[in-house]
Amino acid sequence: MNVRKLLDWRKLLIYSHRWMGIAFGLLFFSWFVSGIAFMYWGMPVLSAEERLAHQDNVDLSTATLSPIEAADRASVLPGGLRIEMRGNRPVYRISGFPVYADTGEPVQAVADDLKALEIIRRWAPEHASTVRYDAYLEDSDQWTLQGAQRNQMPLHRIALDDEADTYYYVAADTGEIAMKTDRVSRFKGFWSGVLHWVYFVPLRKQGYWWNQFIIWGSFVGAIMCLTGLFVGIWRLSPSRRFRQKGENSFTPYAGLMRWHHYTGLVFGLLSFTFVISGAFSVNPFGMFSGTPMTPGQREVVTGPPKGLELVTLEALRSGVAAINQSFPVKEINLMQFRGEQYLTANRPLSVTEHRMVWLEHPEKGTFTKFHEDIMMDIANEAMAGVPMEDATWLTEYDNYWRSRDGSRALPVLRVRYLDPGRTWLYLDPNRGTMSKQEWITRVDRWAYAALHEFDFPWLYNQRPLWDIVLILVSIGGAALSFTTLWPMCKRLARHGRRFINVFRPSRAPRRVGRVEAD
Repeated sequence: MNVRKLLDWRKLLIYSHRWMGIAFGLLFFSWFVSGIAFMYWGMPVLSAEERLAHQDNVDLSTATLSPIEAADRASVLPGGLRIEMRGNRPVYRISGFPVYADTGEPVQAVADDLKALEIIRRWAPEHASTVRYDAYLEDSDQWTLQGAQRNQMPLHRIALDDEADTYYYVAADTGEIAMKTDRVSRFKGFWSGVLHWVYFVPLRKQGYWWNQFIIWGSFVGAIMCLTGLFVGIWRLSPSRRFRQKGENSFTPYAGLMRWHHYTGLVFGLLSFTFVISGAFSVNPFGMFSGTPMTPGQREVVTGPPKGLELVTLEALRSGVAAINQSFPVKEINLMQFRGEQYLTANRPLSVTEHRMVWLEHPEKGTFTKFHEDIMMDIANEAMAGVPMEDATWLTEYDNYWRSRDGSRALPVLRVRYLDPGRTWLYLDPNRGTMSKQEWITRVDRWAYAALHEFDFPWLYNQRPLWDIVLILVSIGGAALSFTTLWPMCKRLARHGRRFINVFRPSRAPRRVGRVEAD
């Protein structure tokens, strides 16, 4: 009886693995293939370089209003401030709302298709004769599902009708160009982001259900991998006791299922780590959520908010002129550090180069970092009364402050504390920022980045070794999934025929022999 129960348990594993494979085989195959594409491609995007290339240098010579005056005139709630140009007119972007600095009028919304067409003709004058209106989008299409574009709805979609088959998306409320796609970027985006993130429009529009699909699809897939590993090990015979075509065999399976068995033994565990870490990418059930910084901790860095009342037009002009001595300013932001306001701007086309200038003392010139002693003061105040384990100035990336493209600046002060959350603070003097890590967020880094992207210190930055390893593992996972597809189709067809036969009306039996007359 015990043996029979054991056999029934094994049969349950076999059938559960088989039907989970039928349900998710094609999805898993697409995940592995698109994962390779995602190593080099991504979704279409309007790059910051292209956006800034079409902007004029910031020129406040025609501005007549300070930011607070412009906010009052436009009835905008004062908040964050960015200065840019719209055509040849300076614009204050106050709390994200654009207002002309010369009149205080809100930047006029694009109300119809004609104005949207005119914006694109000015943006791409070489295609002015072929530009045409394509669609008015009240909700996202395939390429505007990301949060930034969804928040700018509705959008006008404008076609250039050029050789690259380019489309621009213009925000109806602000006239900003929100997105650009062309034939090549859409091809790359489909084979990377769309397939890998399951970014199919009807599903992705439903944020909650998309999130649940990723979580539970990954969890079911992880169970499928584990049951497959168990069955694969159980059905493997080192003594070659199985017979295939008159020869001894390690496996009872033939054809593609034979290769599925072998690839599962080699790549099954790695496929499990890929799949389960895919669920971790959306932080399921908040299981990796740390404690956010408190308002008090943020104020340790910024100081009490000063607002726009003290930001004069003359101070802005002096600050822009100071940074212009280093590079042309395309846009500039107002920030605050330790109670003092300053302006900061990035060099166009540069990931890291920037300049800052104190708003109240532009005569002191520009600078690129805050004093390192101040960062240590912030570390002491942000976790006042908490024992400190150590404080180290990092001149190389560690496992949590890192960036492959070098966009995260060094040096950075890392301070580790002996509190229950095992808090680590990273204080960046180059930007005057503080970020926080706790033990649970550090676990998330390994659960997702290490298992899903092979982001291990000894491998991630060793290219092309990282590329070779990840591609080979992905090909193995794709082969593991692919070898189930044709057997899956045949099995479904067989079950389909049986299902149809159950409901097919039976024919009346044919009468054999001579029919006698009445």
